[in-house]
Amino acid sequence: MYISIYSQIIQEGIKRNLNGSLLAQDTAFGWIISGVCEVDSTSNIHSHITVMHSYLEVDNMLKRFWELEAEPPVTRKMLTDDEIKCEKLFKDTTKRNGDGRFIVRLPFRMANPDCMRGEFRKIAEKRLRNLEFKLQRNIKLKEDYTQVIREYLNLNHMVKVTDKDKFKKTAIYLPHHAVVREDKDTTKV
Repeated sequence: MYISIYSQIIQEGIKRNLNGSLLAQDTAFGWIISGVCEVDSTSNIHSHITVMHSYLEVDNMLKRFWELEAEPPVTRKMLTDDEIKCEKLFKDTTKRNGDGRFIVRLPFRMANPDCMRGEFRKIAEKRLRNLEFKLQRNIKLKEDYTQVIREYLNLNHMVKVTDKDKFKKTAIYLPHHAVVREDKDTTKV
């Protein structure tokens, strides 16, 4: 058994001292030294020396390997109060309609936000006029933007507002504008 292990750790590289009594052999764990250390015969001193040396970098590499292989520690992300409320709202209000689409209530910070009173309709209308002015000056952008809006309608990502809902007091108006991504090959708008 020891011979099979020995042959796996031994590498090329042998060094001898001047008289050949000590041998240094390179291994996967570093250099090992073996042999007889000559002592002055007249001093009548007998000693046996065993030296072991651990190469620290190999130990650190092995430690890092085991750390990488270990299961990651379970860390819980600390959520802010707003994030906790938002997650609770999502869990409590998410439903599926008859088409299988998810319906989620908007996560307002307060119970009756200003937009619920229709105060943002004027802002949304102003932004719409600015967008229309911009699209009149850029025909290519207008064509691309119109195509995106038609696609949203076809996919039921949005619906046209009916006349009875146009001035509904509880309506929420979200301003919309074109986002242009020149770095995209297919859908730039």
